[in-house]
Amino acid sequence: MTIWEWMRDYEEHAARAGDTEALRMCALHAEAYTLRQDDPARMRELLDEGRRIALGRREPWWAAFFTHWQVETLIYYLDDYREVIERAVKLTLEVRKPAFDGFPLRFGVWCNLVAAYLCVDPRGYAGAIREALEYLRTVTPESGGDSYLLQARRHWFAYELADYDEAERLAREELAMCSRDGDRHLAEHHEVDTHKALCWVAFRRDDTATLATHAQAGDDLARRLGYRYEQALFLLWGAVCARGAGDERAARRLHRQGQSTMERLGQPPGESYFDAVAKLHEQAGEAEAEWAVRERELAMTRGKGQFAYETTVRIKRVRLLRRLGLPVAEEEVSAREAAAQLREPAWYLDEVEKR
Repeated sequence: MTIWEWMRDYEEHAARAGDTEALRMCALHAEAYTLRQDDPARMRELLDEGRRIALGRREPWWAAFFTHWQVETLIYYLDDYREVIERAVKLTLEVRKPAFDGFPLRFGVWCNLVAAYLCVDPRGYAGAIREALEYLRTVTPESGGDSYLLQARRHWFAYELADYDEAERLAREELAMCSRDGDRHLAEHHEVDTHKALCWVAFRRDDTATLATHAQAGDDLARRLGYRYEQALFLLWGAVCARGAGDERAARRLHRQGQSTMERLGQPPGESYFDAVAKLHEQAGEAEAEWAVRERELAMTRGKGQFAYETTVRIKRVRLLRRLGLPVAEEEVSAREAAAQLREPAWYLDEVEKR
C-alpha cells in the first residue's frame, strides 16, 4: 500500500463517519502542496495545522506524515536548513518504532534525511549518506516512486562530490527508468528533475551541446506539467546556450522569460538560477551585474544553515574577483571562515586557493 492509497482509505472512512475534523486533516496536504511555488510559507502553516490536528486526535501516522512534509517544505521550497537535520533525524528515529510497522512513508522519511545531509554539508556527512543510501538500496520496492527517490539522491550525492562522470551515469539511468515506466505521470514528474540534474552536470563541464539538449527537453516537459520553477531554470540554461552560440536575440528573450517566471514565484531561487544568470552576465561582459548576482545569492544563502552552499558561493565570489583583477584578500578570508563551519573543510579550502 502506498501512502496515497492509505490516505484515500482513511478519507473514505472519515466521509462515511461524517468526521469533519478528519476530512479537514485529509484535505490539508493537497491544499498546502498547491502553494509550494507561490507561497511556501503558507504551505508550512497548513502543514503545521495538519500536524496539530493529528496530535490532538492521537494519530501518530498522520502526525509523522505532516512532519515529513514540513521537512520537505524546508528543504525544497523554503531553503531553510537551520534545523532540518535535527528534524529529519528525529523523524527517522520515530518511524523506526514498532508503532510504525507498515507505515508507507518510511522510505520517504529516510530519503529526506539524506537530502538534509546533502543540503547542509554533503562532504561532512558523506559517511552517513553512504550508509543511508546502502540501507535504502536493500529496501527499495521494484516499482513506484521510491526507486526514483533513491536514484535521484545517488546522482545528487555524486554531483556534490564533484564526481560528474558518476552523476551523469546515474542520472541517465534514471532517465532510462522513466522511459520504461508505464505510469507516465509519475515518470514525467521525476524526469523533470533528472533533466535539471543533467543540466547542472553539463554546465559544470562547460558542455554546451548537452546543456542545450537537456534544457530544451526539460523546458518542454516542465511547460506541459505546469512546473514553473523548473521551467524558469530551463529557460535560463537555454539563454546561456543561445548566447554562447551567438544568437543574442534568443538569449535576451529566454533570459527575460526565465527571470520573470522565477520572480513571480514565492519559492526562493537556488544555485542553478544564480549560476545561469551570472553566466549570462559574464558572457555579455557585464561585470557589475554579475557581481550583483553573487551579492544577492550570498544574501539569500547566509544564515540559512546551508553551510556547504554558502561556502561555495564565497568561492565563486573569490574567483570572480580574481578574474576581474580586483582585490580579493577580504573575500578569501570570508570564504575560509565559511569553510570552517563545515565538518570536513579541506576540499573547500583547496578550492579557495585554486588559481
